[in-house]
Formats: sequence, C-alpha cells, structure tokens
Amino acid sequence: MAIVYKGRVFSVDVETIRMPTGGAHEIATIRHAPCVVLIPMLDDGRVVMIRQFRHSVGRDLWELPAGNIDPGESAEAAALRERLAVEVGTPAVSRVVSVYFDGPGWPLAARAAAAPHDTVKLRFKEYFPDRGGSGSDRVVLELKREANGVTRKERVWVPRQGLEAALRDPGVAALRAWIGDNPLVPAVAVSYEREVYQGEETWRVTVDSGVEFFSIDPRLALSSEPLRRELLGEPKGREQRTIVELKHLDTHLPSWLAAYGGAHGYSKFAHAMRCVHAVGEACAAVG
Repeated sequence: MAIVYKGRVFSVDVETIRMPTGGAHEIATIRHAPCVVLIPMLDDGRVVMIRQFRHSVGRDLWELPAGNIDPGESAEAAALRERLAVEVGTPAVSRVVSVYFDGPGWPLAARAAAAPHDTVKLRFKEYFPDRGGSGSDRVVLELKREANGVTRKERVWVPRQGLEAALRDPGVAALRAWIGDNPLVPAVAVSYEREVYQGEETWRVTVDSGVEFFSIDPRLALSSEPLRRELLGEPKGREQRTIVELKHLDTHLPSWLAAYGGAHGYSKFAHAMRCVHAVGEACAAVG
C-alpha cells in the first residue's frame, strides 16, 4: 500500500489487490481523520445548520456543524466544542501557568488524591496573554474549595512583584484566615493551553489541552519575573486527555449544555503531585 497524498484532514492510499478470478485490481482509499458531525436541535424541533464558503465548489453551502477530534479528546468533548463554536463563536485562548501550594507532608495533595470531590487548593495562576490586565505583570491568587459538587473560590489579583507579600497578607479575608494557619510552600507547577467559551454571564466552558506537570523551585515561583512555560524545564508528566469543564451558577442552562457531564472529579493538582512527589497513584507518562 502506498500513500499518494497526506494532508491535514485526510490521506489517500492506493493498493493493488488480487481478485478471486486471478486478476489484479487497484483500489484507492480516502482515510479521514477522526471527526464528529452534529445535528443540533432546538427545543421546538428545528435543526441548526451553518452556511460557509467552500472553495472546491466556489459558493456557500449549508452544512451540519462538524470538526476534527483533537488528540486526547473524546468524541463527546469534540462535539461540545463544535456546538460551542456555533453558539458562542471563537474562544479566547491563553497559555496558563499555575503553581499549587502545600504544607509539610503534602496534606492537601493527599486529600485531593483520596477524595477528589472534597478538596482545598491554594494556587496562583498567570495567563499569557493576560486579556483582562492593564499591561503590568500580575497573577491571580486563589483559594478553591470543592465539596459535594459545589465549588467556592476566593481570589485576588496581585502584581507579580508583590506576590510574596500577598501570600503573607492577602487582601481577601478568607485567604488571610486560611493561609495564616497553614505554613505552605510552592509544591508543583502545571501548564496548559486554555480555550474559554463564554456564553451568558451565568456559564462558561473551558477546554484545557497540552496539560504538563512540573517540579518547581520556590525562588522561581515567587520571583518578580513572569513564570512562563519556557522557564519550567522538562515536565515530569503529561495529561494525554483534553479536559473540558462546565462552570456555571445555579441557574437554568440550555438543554444541549446541561446534558454534558464534563470532567467531574478531575484534579490537575492531584495529578501533578502524583507525578512530581509520588502522592497517590502512578502519574501520567511523559512521551
């Protein structure tokens, strides 16, 4: 079998087979990359289609929404992403670097590994680019508590050069009270590309891909310079899957979105601590 064409979406291979009659026959096969096709239906039964220009026929065509399944992405997640592109439009894309803190003996990591639905996490995140910033380097310091499917966050944006001071005296009362009783140090770093589909004010969907886990030098984590992915070195592990999460207030969701389960119980913190500090089960392989 010879591959005569290989493109981004499909390839063409040609092979010669022997027929039962003894003759030879040449067969050309088009092999398409894994993909999904949607039939989006509104509550009144109407089907949503899109119109887009196709160069091969020189005109607009009405089509069902469709798209490729990215490496590590489930068909369900790919279908949701395509529906979001129709409903919301092009997502905002950023590279995220996050550093998680923990105490002696890694108690927060042990808790996250044992009970992913009942966790406490302290972290800061940097976004590249920082779409809401004013041009100066800044990070968001965040206390995240998850229990029985309910997530609560206390967060404050601080200048990068003021991060170490903010950890000693954060501007949010809940952060100050919690950090004050818990001696914590930078434990691990996580980096990933994030797509954000912001629908109404009450919900958004995040799609995280290329997730990597790193050990972190506390001096690097708390320095005055932005913590870019290039400074983290080689990862200790990678998440092969694409992580899709629906984040919403306790309000009505569109039926097509409410039906999506998402990555319930997934914890980047727990996975990173497994890879870097062997807390919990074996980590995701690097390769």
